[in-house]
Amino acid sequence: MANGHGSPGRGLNLMKKILLLIILIFFKNPAYSERYTCTFLDKNQQIRTFSETRTGNKFVDTLGNIQSKIKENDNIIILYNVTITEEMGIVHSTIITKSDLKFAKTITALETEGSIHFPQRIQSKSINGACTVTM
Repeated sequence: MANGHGSPGRGLNLMKKILLLIILIFFKNPAYSERYTCTFLDKNQQIRTFSETRTGNKFVDTLGNIQSKIKENDNIIILYNVTITEEMGIVHSTIITKSDLKFAKTITALETEGSIHFPQRIQSKSINGACTVTM
């Protein structure tokens, strides 16, 4: 039965679209969807890039690794991840300053040689550079 106002489902679909738009706007918070893309020079003076992407309350790096620990305030973000196996222990840490978008990244590994506990070799590498941030 036509009443001159269009089909009855049309108004319902419009309401669903408006509700979905309101939900997306409400939950779209830039602080929870940012990507830090950082560049540095490697030992051969080649430009290298990595990224740390915030997804909710976690950061995921370029390789898909989830940073397990995050410390943050208005000035700085510190990301770190610790991996321990029978063969090695590895600590990855990244510090990003929010004011000038500089970073320092360190990877430290304690590896076993020969027996499972002794002797051990420690390796550490650090890189520094600059980041850009996109929302």
